[in-house]
Amino acid sequence: MSASPLAEEFADVLESAIDGHRELLRVSRQEQQAIVHGEAQRVEELMWRKQQLSGSLAELQPRQQEMLRSAAGAVGLDPAEVTLTRLLRAMPRSAARTRLRDQRDELRLLASTLERTQRITTRLLLRAIQFADATMQALKAHDQENPIYAPAGHVERSRGERTLMDRMA
Repeated sequence: MSASPLAEEFADVLESAIDGHRELLRVSRQEQQAIVHGEAQRVEELMWRKQQLSGSLAELQPRQQEMLRSAAGAVGLDPAEVTLTRLLRAMPRSAARTRLRDQRDELRLLASTLERTQRITTRLLLRAIQFADATMQALKAHDQENPIYAPAGHVERSRGERTLMDRMA
């Protein structure tokens, strides 16, 4: 098979990957908003959705690699050492080449945006944990004579009136 039909087929496979990455980015942004609004259940749901999307994208990887190697062989490149950029350089000018180049650029942009989004999400979660820790420290230290929580996070079992509060915490 010649390079152009293989390149078109490869571009179709990459389009599925791009769609998956777009959805992953959309869900990641929703996750950030849920964190900011303190919607713990929604954050958990979105984390599960991200895992599903990541799994689907991972399942596409072997097909992408297979198509890349096939297209590389069609233009005379070593299939074992080919990258999309090297394939594009070796391909003759065509609509398929232009489509693959545009897809490569979009995948690069999506990957960097997803990475940035994940860094922000991680910082938001760390800040939420720091806030929760600071709140717990304040509750423990507020009234040393009669603390709501025992030192080092231990539950005060001797105070019957606080047992429910201690268990909830």
